Amino acid sequence: MNFFCVFFLVTIFFLGCSNDNEEDYFSNNDCNSENVNYLPTVRDIIESKCSDCHAQGNSNGLPLLNSYENINSDINNIIYRINHPDNNLIMPPLGAIPLSDCEIMQIQNWYENEMPI
Repeated sequence: MNFFCVFFLVTIFFLGCSNDNEEDYFSNNDCNSENVNYLPTVRDIIESKCSDCHAQGNSNGLPLLNSYENINSDINNIIYRINHPDNNLIMPPLGAIPLSDCEIMQIQNWYENEMPI
């Protein structure tokens, strides 16, 4: 191969490599954290990321997060735990699928806007 072909292939290879993942790339652009309501946004986040441990029928002693009322009664604890990842009581626990930055912002903004349904 001539020099220009090798140069072109090496350039394409290095331009295609990056440390970013798809969620990081799209999270800032596609995150709608304004005017967040419980239905469907917060409920969907809780169901997809929290219901494995915080659902009816789990005998793990964790608070139930299966309704607006249950989330409302535990909201201060939820907000604290999702915003303090260095705490031993992080939510979700290590090994579970973590909340994205967008999901954390959505829950935080929902809380700050008095948790509209």
